[in-house]
Amino acid sequence: MATEIAMQPAAAQLLEQTARSIQNPQTEPERPRPAAVVTALKTVETQTRRDRVQLSEGSLVGRWRLGVVSPKKSAQRDRGFYFPAFAPAYLTFLANEATGAIARIKNRVQVGPIFMEFSGPARWVGQRNLLAFDFLELAIGIGDRVVYRGPVRGERPATKALTQEPFNRRAVGYLPFFAFCWAGESGLAARGRSGGLALWVRDPGPTSPDRP
Repeated sequence: MATEIAMQPAAAQLLEQTARSIQNPQTEPERPRPAAVVTALKTVETQTRRDRVQLSEGSLVGRWRLGVVSPKKSAQRDRGFYFPAFAPAYLTFLANEATGAIARIKNRVQVGPIFMEFSGPARWVGQRNLLAFDFLELAIGIGDRVVYRGPVRGERPATKALTQEPFNRRAVGYLPFFAFCWAGESGLAARGRSGGLALWVRDPGPTSPDRP
């Protein structure tokens, strides 16, 4: 079984370079073109599947800022774009302290001091590099203050399943998920259930004090 170290070198290096250029634009001014990043994402994804590379669950834990996005139709044409810095979006994966397994996910979008954050349970399906999740709660706030917190409303994929079943027993096919294909020192890459590709950058910023 292959490991993540055996990734296609040129493609993985370009993803690492891209992540560093987003993290440190002053010291890493050479930012690859979006088309090159999307091509690298697809190359790494193909090799991950072909060689059955298994990523480490622990490498996902932490907070990640969305860096490059390529929706499904754009990815087919090797097109994408750098996510705007003025409205950062973050993914946070929290681990169960007792087991070390990922147990919770948070997805936050922020514009100035105003933020909106979805959160809910998550679980790692290691053999397929899938992170399944279900956003159940929505929080809206300003700065460090939460002004609204409540359940997520509306039809979601998970509602088609037997909702009385515990989250960890629900079939992945009834849940949103990310299929990860790369986990580097500075970033993560995955394809979402909708078919789009994305690159996230490790963010050293503070995470919410909430725990799974």
